[in-house]
Parts: sequence; structure tokens; C-alpha cells
Amino acid sequence: MPHRRRVAKAILLLGLVAQLPLASNASAEVVRFGKPVAGAFTFALLDVGVRAGIFKRHGLDIEISAFTGGTRLVQAETAGSIDIAFNTGPDMAMIFKGAPVRAVALVSDSPLDLCLLVRPDLAVTAPADLKGKRTSGPAFALLKTKDIDGITTDLGSGLQAQKRGDAKVIVRFSERVKNLTMYVIFASEKMIAEQPDTVRRFLAAWFETLDYVSARKGETLQVAREVTNHDEDIVSELYDLVLPLISRTGRFEQKSLDTLAGSYVDLKLLPAKPDMSKTYTEQFLVLK
Repeated sequence: MPHRRRVAKAILLLGLVAQLPLASNASAEVVRFGKPVAGAFTFALLDVGVRAGIFKRHGLDIEISAFTGGTRLVQAETAGSIDIAFNTGPDMAMIFKGAPVRAVALVSDSPLDLCLLVRPDLAVTAPADLKGKRTSGPAFALLKTKDIDGITTDLGSGLQAQKRGDAKVIVRFSERVKNLTMYVIFASEKMIAEQPDTVRRFLAAWFETLDYVSARKGETLQVAREVTNHDEDIVSELYDLVLPLISRTGRFEQKSLDTLAGSYVDLKLLPAKPDMSKTYTEQFLVLK
């Protein structure tokens, strides 16, 4: 009997241990997270934090969706299918057109991983050589068929295309554009109003992820390679370039916001410079 009781007790303990992860997962709050594109290195940093279990430790279960551009992402946010997202500063203009979101943290005031690519057969070595040339957004197919001469895209994809001999990187925007609110974290107005603690925990996990990434290059590159499908030497170069340009406080710089507001007028997105204070909040950031 004593032996049988010990066996039964051991089985019971094993059963309880096996249920622990399930109980933990069940208690985690689901956050539907959006990226404007799937393969940009900067956006892959969130995947690093998720796989390292950082967001789970903050009680969050992150469901990641990638879109085919910032406009599609804003549409998903407007439809209520995304709670929190990465997106670009230019897409903050959509707030003035009714998008029910607000920026809750700055990611970077530099276009840190954007570049300009041209066809490899063109005698173009500098931006001035592009006069009269046809450029577009990230349309690799049109570049390959020579329907256009250049495209803007994320730097990782640009460097990978250059390595294959499919294109040439002419401009790295981080070297030329300064003080521009470029990447931000958005939260839906609904989540800000109804689940403010969720937003606060998400941002805490994001900044913890940045600490993790800074201390663990090897683990970061392994995840980034899987997410971006870029070669190891390229993600390593991106790591060294991007990390120093990411905000560790999340606080917005007025000079960068002013530059962004002026760009809305230049690009004819808005008729006049808007009041940018209506587009963001710093209430969820820890004072540093």
C-alpha cells in the first residue's frame, strides 16, 4: 500500500506540473498586434521579445499580423481588428482623418532601416543621377521588369537584393534624414480607454525587449533571420545600425514632430500644419 500511495502521489504531481503552462497561457491577455510589413528588421525585434517570453511575463499573449503597408494596417485598426501596432510617423496623419488610434511611444526619430534602390544596369551612383528616372514604393516586380528605375524599401531587403545582384542601394535614409518622427507604437483609442494597464504592460515589455536585444546579439540575429529571411551578415549589419537609433524612453521630440507636421503639408496629406499633440500620449511611459 505505501508503494501504491507513492506512485499515485507521483502521478498526481506530474499531472499538476503538466497543467502549469496551460494555466499560465490561459491567464495571459491576448493582444492583437500589427506590423505594416512582415520582414523589416526593426519590426522583427518584437518577435524576439515574444519568443524570449518577455511579453508572457507581463501577462500578455501577442498575436502578430503583418500587412502590405501602413494604409492597410490603419484600415485594420479602424475596423477594430488590431489593438496595438508598429507604424510610421507619416501614418499619424490618418488620425486627423478619423483613424481611432493614438501613438503611445516613439520607436525612432530616424528612418533607420529605409533605403532607395535602383536597377543594377543603371549608371546611377547618387540621388542626383535619378533626375528624370521613375521611382516608386516597394515594387520589386516592376523594378525587375524595368517598368520603373528605383524603389524605396526596407534596408534589409535592399541589401539582400544588392547581394543577389538584383539592385543597387543608392541612399540609406538614416544617413540623410534627421529629426523626423519615423517609427511609433500605436494603440487603439478603445484599448487606451478601456484597457490602459494593458498598454502600460505592453510598453514595459517592449523596453525590456530592447534591453534583452542589446545584451544578446546572437539570439536576436537568429530570430531576425527567421522573420526577415535575410542572410546572417545582413541582419548583423542591421543590428549594429538600428539599435543605437531606437528610443529607450519612448518620449516624443518636439523638433521631430514639427518636421513631421511640415511633411504632411509638403506631401499634400493635410492642408496646413496640424497640432501634433492630438496624435500622441506619453501617459503610459515610465519617467526616465
